[in-house]
Amino acid sequence: MFRSLRSRAAVTTAAVIIATGLPTGTHPATAAAYATAACDPAGQTAADEAVAAQLNATLSGAMRGSMDAYRVSCARMVIKAVAQRGNPERAP
Repeated sequence: MFRSLRSRAAVTTAAVIIATGLPTGTHPATAAAYATAACDPAGQTAADEAVAAQLNATLSGAMRGSMDAYRVSCARMVIKAVAQRGNPERAP
């Protein structure tokens, strides 16, 4: 489960960077300095915070420690949108 969430988190971080117009290759810590809008209209949840903590314990390199409840909530909303559209979990 965490491996899947890790790969989804990396994709979501890239999607957030692209969607906000930040240059490709922007480090997550740099991206955090830019204004953000809530990905989930209901906001972040305690579960988002718990998943972020679990992911931070398993991520390595530059990604280690970079997950937070906001990024997890964005990943959750991306996953929800993909499922609602009937798209496969992995792009072909």
